Amino acid sequence: MSTLKEDLDVNVAELRQLVSRCSTVSVTGWCFSYVVMGQNQKREIDLHSPDRQVAFLLGIMLSSPEPDAPTDWTADIWKRVIGLLNEISGTYMQLYFPHEDERNKLTRDWWRIREVAMLTFMHYFNTGLLASVEQIKDRLGHDIRPFDEELQSLIGIRSADAADICHFLASRLQYDLDEFQRLAFEVGEELDANPALANTEPTSLGPPVMDPTFVGKAVSFIERLRGLGLVKLVDIEANFPDTARAFWATFSVSRGQGQAISYPTEQSLFDVRPLIRIDDGTAFCITANSLFYGVLAASEDRLAHSPSASKFFHARDKSLERQVAQCARALLGKGVTVWEGVCETPDGQNEHDVIAFDDRLCIIFEAKASPPREPLRDPERAFVRIRDAFRSDTGIQKAYNQGNRIVRRILKGEIVPLFDRNGSQVGSISRGSRFALCACVTRDDFGPLATNLQLLLEKTDHDAYPWALNILDLSTLAEAWTYFGWDSTQLRSYLEKRLPIHGRVFAAYELDYAGCFVRHGGFDSLMASGADLVQLGTEYSDVFDDIYRHLHAGGPAVVIDQKEPFMWDVRRSLAAGKVVPVPTSGQYGNVGRNAPCPCGSGKKYKKCHGR
Repeated sequence: MSTLKEDLDVNVAELRQLVSRCSTVSVTGWCFSYVVMGQNQKREIDLHSPDRQVAFLLGIMLSSPEPDAPTDWTADIWKRVIGLLNEISGTYMQLYFPHEDERNKLTRDWWRIREVAMLTFMHYFNTGLLASVEQIKDRLGHDIRPFDEELQSLIGIRSADAADICHFLASRLQYDLDEFQRLAFEVGEELDANPALANTEPTSLGPPVMDPTFVGKAVSFIERLRGLGLVKLVDIEANFPDTARAFWATFSVSRGQGQAISYPTEQSLFDVRPLIRIDDGTAFCITANSLFYGVLAASEDRLAHSPSASKFFHARDKSLERQVAQCARALLGKGVTVWEGVCETPDGQNEHDVIAFDDRLCIIFEAKASPPREPLRDPERAFVRIRDAFRSDTGIQKAYNQGNRIVRRILKGEIVPLFDRNGSQVGSISRGSRFALCACVTRDDFGPLATNLQLLLEKTDHDAYPWALNILDLSTLAEAWTYFGWDSTQLRSYLEKRLPIHGRVFAAYELDYAGCFVRHGGFDSLMASGADLVQLGTEYSDVFDDIYRHLHAGGPAVVIDQKEPFMWDVRRSLAAGKVVPVPTSGQYGNVGRNAPCPCGSGKKYKKCHGR
């Protein structure tokens, strides 16, 4: 029986061989087509984690030289590459299944260790920075720009100058794509009206044969197609003569310059140098996001290992706290009071990062800016590292302990005075009619460790779970709340329904829970299904993408028509070979409480859908 390393080595070797035979233009072109052009297309086979897998593929390509006699990259090669990338990603699942000698002695701890380690490992390595261009630009402005003078000496260019060039290139790339799509539509209409044109080479057609206007459109269409994704150094120099060369040297890379990588857990050079050179003056750009992310990743890495590291980390912490306060104001709406950096005693004891409240809601926000630690491959050792980091001073458990201390006082009926850093009282907080809770806001995405706090959080049965999410999701929710004209009324409703379902409804992203709330008004139907564990579909977060497109990309307005969710039973669907739906609440009519549940679960109705 082969080992995990052997399986990985075989698949990576084949992937490397396929890529090494093809030109840089063809490999990047197919990646661009998949990521940008095929977003709304149904595919026969899909990548499991497109952003990370494409970055790994390009990292492998960058470690090999340009072939002297490249072969064509075909649809069959691309299909095989997708299969290999998915097999490589899936190989790591072997780590979490029992060996033959373990199968008869599996304990509850064995399963718990692997559940935590597997979810953390897969999320850490398969999920990139899930941020819009605007959010990445905001992070550059908040966290990096104050250190631009240091960056000038560290990487040769200031983040503000790099971001300006990225914005210029992103606008150019979007214009080219829009023009290509416009011409494709117009040429397509001509071909539909005259199918005979499809069998003629556009460049060989003269005015006597057809309308020269169509010939011009067809030629322009082909030229646009060939130029999609391409960036010219000369264009950057024309618009940014003082910084173009430094930008090109820092964020572009030629094939063969990358170190050999063998595993998807290694950083790809593409992450920090997203412009892949075709020649000395031309480079390929996969997406605008990759440009801004490259600047952010390279800047953060250099600052974190520079003499200014401690200063950078302190400023990063304070920036996160300011962003949390800003989001709190948007989420709770008019009438909210927000205190930043307040303490429970005049001498500065028991400090809280942000407290936001109105007549309906009181949220104690604790912010943690340290990123998650890279999980180890060995499940037992990985679990210990993950658990210890979760409990550390920079972890979610510590944030919960800090915030829950004051939540307990409020729920006991105490009037809690609060003081600023100078020892002056800014006010006091009491329960009243408010729903009081703790919120743990991280700078980075902790995935299932945050969305399913039942995995690691230590709390008493009397205490509620906190709300744990990252700042990018919090800012996305703040934007959505403002878009819908919502305030603390809807936020309280969401949180009262969201916090009790840890361990019962699962999704790796908080926006999936919030999207479910937006679409269905809550989780009652899911809870009434009788299922031990409900998994939310990732499409629930699409509503926030739709809002983003309307606000920033000219998309249609978002109108919410709340309705019952569609649910399907995984086990029965697999057995039947077709989707077997799980009826939601109210669909069974009058069924006796002790009668078998019509859903076929084998349980009595009162213990299943009759609950």
